[in-house]
Amino acid sequence: MHPESVGQFAGGLAAPVIEAPEKETLRSEDQEEAVGSPLALYVMTPQGGTRHLLRPGQLTYIGRSLDAMIQINDPGVSRLHALLSLAEPMTISDLGSSNGTFLAGERLAAREAREIGCNEVFLVGSCALVLRPSGLPSIAAQRFTTLDDLHRSRASQARAPGSAPQGWIVLRIHAARSADLVLTEAIVAELLAELLFSPADWLMRTTDHDVAVGVVASSAADVDALERAAQARLASWGLRAEIACAFVGDLATAGGIDAASDFLQGHAVVATRDRGPVVLRGPAMQAIYQTLKRIAPARVSLLILGETGVGKDLVASVVHEMSPRAARPFVRLNCASLPEHLIESQLFGHERGAFTGAIAAATGLLEAADGGTIFLDEIGELAPALQPKLLRAIESSEIVRVGGVRPRPIDVRFVAATNRDLAADVEAGRFRRDLFHRLNCVTVTVPALRERREEIGPLARRFLVSACARFDLAPAHLSDASLAALKAHGWPGNVRELRNVIERAALVADGPSIEPSDLHLAPAPDAGAERTTETGLPTTRASIAPSERARIEDALQRCGGNQSRAAKLLDIPRRTLVRRISKLGLTRPRKSTPP
Repeated sequence: MHPESVGQFAGGLAAPVIEAPEKETLRSEDQEEAVGSPLALYVMTPQGGTRHLLRPGQLTYIGRSLDAMIQINDPGVSRLHALLSLAEPMTISDLGSSNGTFLAGERLAAREAREIGCNEVFLVGSCALVLRPSGLPSIAAQRFTTLDDLHRSRASQARAPGSAPQGWIVLRIHAARSADLVLTEAIVAELLAELLFSPADWLMRTTDHDVAVGVVASSAADVDALERAAQARLASWGLRAEIACAFVGDLATAGGIDAASDFLQGHAVVATRDRGPVVLRGPAMQAIYQTLKRIAPARVSLLILGETGVGKDLVASVVHEMSPRAARPFVRLNCASLPEHLIESQLFGHERGAFTGAIAAATGLLEAADGGTIFLDEIGELAPALQPKLLRAIESSEIVRVGGVRPRPIDVRFVAATNRDLAADVEAGRFRRDLFHRLNCVTVTVPALRERREEIGPLARRFLVSACARFDLAPAHLSDASLAALKAHGWPGNVRELRNVIERAALVADGPSIEPSDLHLAPAPDAGAERTTETGLPTTRASIAPSERARIEDALQRCGGNQSRAAKLLDIPRRTLVRRISKLGLTRPRKSTPP
């Protein structure tokens, strides 16, 4: 691999403005996989130009609607304006549009299919479109059908005595739509050919959405550059994909191929239904994944610890997806979000007439999660009166609805999470010791984002792709300066803060490149200075408690003692403010009318 060319490509490519609808609808159900080279459809509008990659034989609807595969946001274009068929011969048809479809200066009659060739311009409203050969090469990299096939091939290639082992970068590319997999392979093949990679490089489909790529590399330093290059090239064609990337050992050995297999299979498994593939780049997160992989098949309780925003809910989703319960419900409850009497009804359900307003019996979350997993977030905030009832449900695998007398059996796996020190709460009498031990069968501590900086880049790029799709924005990319700024930031809000920063940057950026000025990050503190959050609240206690005390007291005074308003002013959760008031020994203020 040539790292200089990878770095130049990844840093220098600015993806053009692309409109790529999330949904692919109104296409032929019996569409077959393309055999020939894909074609490029160039769309020129008054607002600018875009390009789209199309498969031979594909039926492509063009229009302003989100249901159109090629969406053109122009008032002169009808919701479903035209149909482009790439079968033999290729044709263009008008779908009864208001402003017409024109070919060779002549307006097409409604539903008339007119033959069209490459480089022949046709008009849709005020927009000009033209089909051209994409120029993508036939796939030159070696193809393997299965991991076993790859294993046999690589293990048979003995190295010359004394030669250095070859390192490999292994990518797993998850296409947003299975129909895009052929195009993804062609684009990746072009990228490999352009960057002069080794003829020993290979690619392989692992699922109907995923393609794996292996690239000879000299060091792990090339991983990030190649991942960025692949993401940028796919985005330049209007394709969305999740990319995971790792550096593994010599594939000519069993150990190397096992490492590649674990990486590919692991990322294939860790793809939650609601969030897609999970980034597991650093050794700490890989170790957590291996722990989850071992405990997932067993019905044991899991306790997840970590700071606010590190992704504890994602870890809970992953262990559910990896377990035999994956097809059954995954139910969430935030124990700090509801009053005590409502949480009890939410968890255990209630019978008709159990309390005022209970006009009908209701199933609780534990019954709803039967056969699946219940995730109890913020378990440290669970009211003391409810702790023995939860313990009884865990130990007996039975619940009794509020107002009921008949026990109901449940088959539920319990996963709990907290940012509190539960062991300290047990010693202080705030949390039941027996419940703690029941939940603490296996404990996983998720490290803060500042402790796994190698994941900041991949996470940021994934959030940017997601934000552009969510807000219907043209694909964008992070500049090298932005990536450096992200990696240097302290991230007191962890992954949640990173997501918010990237979503805001996607909305405010003037062009396709996200620059440091778009991120609005707080300046890095001087060396040796105390580390604080973006709100100015310190994150350590020993040397800076006086400063923290002053800021909290000032906020409470300005808000007339109203803790909710003070927490909002400090940009922290109210429960965090209450804990800090308690830790600092502040007198609980009385509410008054703010000045």
